[in-house]
Amino acid sequence: MREAGFVLAGGRSSRMGRDKALLRHLGVPLVVRAAAAVSSAAGSVTILGDPAFYGRFGWPVVPDEQPDLGPIGGLCTALEHTKAEWNLLVACDMPELSADLLRELIRRTHRCRSLCIAPLTEKGLEPLCAVYRRTALPEVRKAIAGGRLKMRDLLPLLDAAPVAGLDPAWFRNVNTPAEWAGYRHSR
Repeated sequence: MREAGFVLAGGRSSRMGRDKALLRHLGVPLVVRAAAAVSSAAGSVTILGDPAFYGRFGWPVVPDEQPDLGPIGGLCTALEHTKAEWNLLVACDMPELSADLLRELIRRTHRCRSLCIAPLTEKGLEPLCAVYRRTALPEVRKAIAGGRLKMRDLLPLLDAAPVAGLDPAWFRNVNTPAEWAGYRHSR
């Protein structure tokens, strides 16, 4: 298998006060929108979260093997479970993600020597909508063992290749009720 897709849905959503994955955009839970886009782009999708809760959506679900590490724990779990060379990892809280955007990221993996490909935004590289090579697993484990749990700090260790020129709205995520309200009212 050349590529596989994963959706991060295992977070606590503490800033939102309720499960972000279940927020509805255009009548569809964010986790379902993200999983459908990832599946379309990568040919498969696995949700990283609680199987008892997210299993109802019909896709495979794998729990974090090391809970409470945040997204880096989800990435580690994905890379430990995958058989694919390249693995698309997407957070469930980006309402504007599209399968076309994700296909473009996967297309950029051809002839790439880096361990990661990530969109370049005004905030820097976006680690929560990126494609990771399976062989990045040792670096991910080393970062976790060293207590370096921020995904943005991981990308330089992976010599992440930037993808510039993408619409920043695609990567806008919602973490708080105010961000969600602002997002919904801006549409």
